[in-house]
This record gives sequence, structure tokens and C-alpha cells, in this order.
Amino acid sequence: MAKTDRDTLVQLATLYYLGDMSQEQLSQIMGISRTKVSRLLKQSREQKIVEFKINATDHIVGQMEGELLSLLGLKELHIVPSAASPDESRRNVGKRAAQLLAASLRNNMMVGIAWGSTIREMVDQVVPAHLADNTGVVQLSGGFNLSSTDCNERELAKVLAMKLDARSYAFQAPILVQSPLLRSLFLKEPEIHRHFQLFDKVDMAFLGVGSCDPYEGMMYKSGYLTLDETKQLIDMNAIGDLCGHRIAPNGDHIKTFLDQRIIAIDLEKLKKIPRKVALAAGRNKAESIIAACRGGYVDVLVTDEIAAMTIQRMLRSEN
Repeated sequence: MAKTDRDTLVQLATLYYLGDMSQEQLSQIMGISRTKVSRLLKQSREQKIVEFKINATDHIVGQMEGELLSLLGLKELHIVPSAASPDESRRNVGKRAAQLLAASLRNNMMVGIAWGSTIREMVDQVVPAHLADNTGVVQLSGGFNLSSTDCNERELAKVLAMKLDARSYAFQAPILVQSPLLRSLFLKEPEIHRHFQLFDKVDMAFLGVGSCDPYEGMMYKSGYLTLDETKQLIDMNAIGDLCGHRIAPNGDHIKTFLDQRIIAIDLEKLKKIPRKVALAAGRNKAESIIAACRGGYVDVLVTDEIAAMTIQRMLRSEN
């Protein structure tokens, strides 16, 4: 933009937003039509000459936290700012979860970890430090055949353990096998059998909350499920995904054709972990978050403002 054009935008925006002049007054002063005034004001916003900040956010978030703590039956709720991009919102959630982990770690603690892009953001933002003695990081399920570390739970567990100067308890297995027989054989393997016994010792678990959107689900994107199978799960009223298990809107575990093929902690055992921390960001995760909380799988929720506002609206509309 030429300097004179920018100067015009600055002058116009200053008179309108700070000088409290109407568009009609500006039209007369500047000698241009009201239509052009409106267009130039829009341009001043697009060029970031004018930016808006809502200072009531902290107050609104505080009100939401109190309401949602009660409605969702949570012990803790952490709402972080939403960002312009989903990646940045997940990064904000991950950062807060990393801080929560650092503040919670104690001697002899076992930390369980699931998969997902928000979990990866948490692991990325954990500051390397020896915070407690005799700690361990436990992989909660098998992994995916994707190159992305979002889905490589074994790698996430190893990296987190290294950062915390903790022991890594990881195993090599897919999240989903082809048949119940193959699953049975996997679970009889001494290494995997011993690993699954560790689930009873997990003190705190960090979980991603997946939606059942057929194009967003990890199992579909990684090739473990066909599109028809994914849609079949939705037809069974599945609304959320926790460690590969499907849950209904009321939080009940939906028994599906996946249950005898999944290599992961089962939901009843997950529910018994003393402190379960769920990480999720975005409007599309609201229904899944509500379902996970209703099922008793979440004690602590770390989410962003957009997801929290969507949850609040959905719960209010039910009453």
C-alpha cells in the first residue's frame, strides 16, 4: 500500500474508532461516499491498522469455569485462550498441560500417556528437569502406522520420560489388530502382559479426546478402519474416542466390533486411575468432551475458550 493510502486509513480509523465520529460525518469531512468510508474502515481492519481486544475475557472465563466445573463434575478445569489457528490453540492447551504435569509430579509417581496432536504439544513443551525421584511414564495403548509422532505413542512416552528423567515403560504393538485371536496372542506375549499390569499402578494419566468425525479419526486416517466401518460406529451412536474405545453421548462405553481387536487400556481400568487429565481444543471436540466427562473418565480438563463456550451453550440448551 502506498504511504498516502495508509495515512488515509490511519486518519479515517482514528476519527471513527477514537474520535467517535459517524460514517456520515466522515463522508462529509473526507469528501467521499459513505460506501467508500465503510470499505476503507474494513480495509483498515484487514491491514491490521485497527485491532480489537476484548478485556472482559478473564471475567467470562472465570464464570465459565465455575459453571462447567459443576455441570461436568470435574475436580479441575483449565481454560486457555483460543487462537486464530487450531494448531496454536492446541499448543496453548499443551503448554498448560505441561505446566500442570510439572506441578503435579511427585516421587514414585507413574504417569500414563495416550496419543494425539494435543498430547504431542504437551510433550514438546515440557521443560526438561528432574522434578521427582523414581518416576515412570507408561504408554496406555498401541500405536499407529503413521510417520507422525502425534500417533506414535511409544515415541511420545520415551520423549516425555527422557525430559522428566523418568523410566519409560513402552511396548511395540499396533492400536488395532485384525482379529480377536490375534489380540489374544498379543496380550499373552510376556512383554505386553507385564506392561498391561502396570496400568493398575498409574497415578495420573494424560488423554486426548477424539471425535468420531470419519475424516478426523486417527484409525481412519491411518488405514485401520474403512470409511464404511467408521460410519458404522457413528450409526451405533458413538460420539467420542478414548484410547480407541467408543463412548456414547451419555458417556457409556459402546461395545463395538473394535473391542476385541484393540490393544489398549480398557475403559473400566482407565476410570480407576486416580487423576485423569483430558486435553482437547476446538469446537468440534465439545460433544466428545461432554461424553467423556459424563462417563467418569475425566477429573481434570484442559481446553480452550472456543471449546468451553461451545460446551456451555450445549449444556444450557439441555436445561
